[in-house]
Amino acid sequence: MSIEVPLLVAANDDTARWEKKRVEAFNLLAPTALSFIATDGPVSITIWNGSEAVRRIGHNRGVWPAKLLKGTGRGDPAKRTYRTYAAPARTQFRIWTRTKAERDRLAEPALELIAQASEREGGLDELDDGFRDLGPDLNFEMFELEIHALARELKVFCWDDAGLIAFLDRVVKRAEEIAATSRGGRYDPIEVAMAREFERK
Repeated sequence: MSIEVPLLVAANDDTARWEKKRVEAFNLLAPTALSFIATDGPVSITIWNGSEAVRRIGHNRGVWPAKLLKGTGRGDPAKRTYRTYAAPARTQFRIWTRTKAERDRLAEPALELIAQASEREGGLDELDDGFRDLGPDLNFEMFELEIHALARELKVFCWDDAGLIAFLDRVVKRAEEIAATSRGGRYDPIEVAMAREFERK
């Protein structure tokens, strides 16, 4: 998503100060993401040239366009979209990893999961821009759980959006505690706090 948007706001986050410090923690961590982009439901569209229908996508059944995108920033990758067939595609969920290498290890079987679902549940329509039809019964929550299961099999540590926010907020809180008791040192409190949070894993 090329338009930069704020990182998701935690339920207890009500100050700009928290946002600024969370962004600092996010930038230090520099996580990478797999973003699942899809329309909110099945869509069907007919493209006309005058009075002639030149293309029909979805027919009576509808298609459910979805794709997986790699990213590194807080921005929403669905903002740089694509033709989306009568309804806008948006980010339905993101899975964050610590490194690009871990993300790419997870991406390969996750993309295969999408391909298998498309072969099994999708229709015959050829979709544009890398989208695949995942069929009329697509369940975002189950699909996300399946990708998390793949991550566990690969021993790739990952977060969903809420989990990443909770981790960053713990780092910020610990950094504030360190700063309140520290007499200074060569390391920034937020660096120390993040290292200690990972020691807990």
